[in-house]
Amino acid sequence: MGMKYIVNAFNYPYGLIDKQKRTGWLIVAVAYFVVFSLKYDGVDVSKRR
Repeated sequence: MGMKYIVNAFNYPYGLIDKQKRTGWLIVAVAYFVVFSLKYDGVDVSKRR
């Protein structure tokens, strides 16, 4: 099955990914989203098919 959810964190204005976490579970992806939101300016969550 593989890792379905990818959480990318970055700081403006650079736009380069500073931290990336891949997980297979939605609840873990949401937890990383919350943690990364506190530390980084921008956080993006994407789902692979």
